[in-house]
Amino acid sequence: MNLHSLHLETLTRGAPAAIGLLLLWAGLFAALSRRRLDALQAGFLVAGIGVAALAVGLGLLAGSHAAAARVARAAVAVSVVQAVAGLAIARATGARVRVTRTDRLERLHG
Repeated sequence: MNLHSLHLETLTRGAPAAIGLLLLWAGLFAALSRRRLDALQAGFLVAGIGVAALAVGLGLLAGSHAAAARVARAAVAVSVVQAVAGLAIARATGARVRVTRTDRLERLHG
């Protein structure tokens, strides 16, 4: 194996790690730069997928495919459950705000 193919192989195996790091930072930036609960949960979902991709990339680089797959599955599962729970909380909060706003308007006009 020559040096050129070794570098190419390392870059190929490291690409998921780089993409995962990019998704992690993009998700965290999106989650923390907005002041809406639904944007927060969507950003955390993207960050969780980034963690999964990062785990796969690092596992490929280290030659530990089974451990990388376990960590990636756990990261995706946690991020999906967190997103579903967070969106349910955002929906309930939005409904509560609408009810409160309607109640205040009725008192004002009533």
